[in-house]
Amino acid sequence: MRVPFLSPIEAEVARRSLAPRVEPHLHAIRKELAVIGSFLVVRWTARDTRLLGLSFTSFLDQLSLVVQNMQRFGPLFPPKSLPGKGG
Repeated sequence: MRVPFLSPIEAEVARRSLAPRVEPHLHAIRKELAVIGSFLVVRWTARDTRLLGLSFTSFLDQLSLVVQNMQRFGPLFPPKSLPGKGG
């Protein structure tokens, strides 16, 4: 799964927020998160499709919260002012 963000920094913040501390079903499912450019890339490997579905749904819920918080607090770094536009 590839999730686009506005910048590589925002993608990295999301990765760190969503990285599992301890995977509950360590031997049955594995989730890998990486940042490539401005994309958060997530890959699941699972033995059980039910656990895969639960992990995916949980991830989407958590991703939604992370994105909402990023939108609520605005960009991590204010955009640089354009030359000649004052600033």
